[in-house]
Amino acid sequence: EKGTEFWAYGGDYGEGMPSDENFVCNGIISADLNPQPALWEVKYAYRNVSFQKEGDGYRISNLHDFIDLSNYEIGWTLSGNGKKLYSGVLENFNLEPRSDILIADPVPGPNTESRPDIPIHGPSSNLNLEPGVEYFIDFSVRLKKAKPFRPAGFEVAHEQFKLSDWQPLPAPEISTDALVIKESGDILEVTGINFVIRFDKTEGILSSYEINGFELFREGPRPNFWRPPNDNDKGSNMLKRLGIWREVSNEAQPSSFESSQPEKGLVLVEVQYDHEKVNSKQTVTYKILGDGTIDVITRLETGDSDLPDLPRFGLRWELPVSFDNLEYFGRGPHENYIDRNRSAFVGLYEGKVTDQYYKYVRPQENGYKTGVRWFNLRNENGVGIRVSGNPIVGFSALHNPLEDFDMLDENDFRHTNDIVKKDGVFICCDLKMMGVAGDNSWGARPYPEYSIPAKDYQFSFTLKPVF
Repeated sequence: EKGTEFWAYGGDYGEGMPSDENFVCNGIISADLNPQPALWEVKYAYRNVSFQKEGDGYRISNLHDFIDLSNYEIGWTLSGNGKKLYSGVLENFNLEPRSDILIADPVPGPNTESRPDIPIHGPSSNLNLEPGVEYFIDFSVRLKKAKPFRPAGFEVAHEQFKLSDWQPLPAPEISTDALVIKESGDILEVTGINFVIRFDKTEGILSSYEINGFELFREGPRPNFWRPPNDNDKGSNMLKRLGIWREVSNEAQPSSFESSQPEKGLVLVEVQYDHEKVNSKQTVTYKILGDGTIDVITRLETGDSDLPDLPRFGLRWELPVSFDNLEYFGRGPHENYIDRNRSAFVGLYEGKVTDQYYKYVRPQENGYKTGVRWFNLRNENGVGIRVSGNPIVGFSALHNPLEDFDMLDENDFRHTNDIVKKDGVFICCDLKMMGVAGDNSWGARPYPEYSIPAKDYQFSFTLKPVF
């Protein structure tokens, strides 16, 4: 019989069953007592104070059975593009167990009328919302006084709401600075006032992005459909079910390379791939503008109707190892995925690339961020590159390529100590990556809404130097 005692020791009972010792150390707290990224999602799910948007206000619910909220402080913050604009505290606030109350928007504003039936007032609709700025309201519930294992100020609940009154910026003027194209053997060179961009026509990649003589790239974007299987992927036979997409990624070679200059300040480069194993085509288009900005657009056209789901749809490339300073505007600060990101709130975050890697006992997919508007990677002198989504992307930036975390086969039993930092910053930038699943570790797959059916897709992002 397939007894739970045997499973706990990592027994192998055929396809889809956990088969290595990692099955007993893949919880939400590691053996060295470090919290795993999933712990923050569990904390969010288990919160006992919740918030819902309701009309022009917010409903706060105390889900405790016996505890009121007298020992908790509820603070709020209004931010614009991740920067704090206003903040405050709900004064003299309390809520009995298993009860709720509707409050008005706490953000101050002109033309606010008193509402005696609602303790807080000041609708943020009265604010002067600037074009190009995303506004969010965050609520945070913290302990006023220390409790066992929890210091004063410990956050027990957090929620975020996006204001709907967002206006896009006017379309920027396109630079008309003249560009010069030169071809030399297998190299296409595009030169501007202070930059040189080179393409390897044989490989079909943007091989060099040089600004004022400083190289921003080590290797240019390539198609990528694969992610290193996590524990749940291993249990659901991802290698067998979806492995063809790893083959497509590893074997992608350009079938055509074309360039043109429709205007003096615009160069178009189009690379096409014929993914014969899946009877599909992919096009990567680079729009180079006169100021050195590069718009990257990639399209996938699938040819068969019975293809397996895609693990991800994106591009991957490599930057110099010195680009270790990361800043981004998106969901964070911890690792998050499309079915595990409710606890990761949109904000402006910064840190080191080195610290984005989470050391799972068995090497696997890690360090990902979703809902990202843009991210910067810079060296110690502040020189680097910005990647801006149109409108959002998912990305990871690590000091190891995904091959270091990948499973070679079902008998690959590497551990985290086998991962050695490489001499580069490896970027994966995606339209979407499938969810991590998690209903169980012996067959469960991502829910349909967190899967990526094999069909036609397109996404784009912009590359631009930063100083």
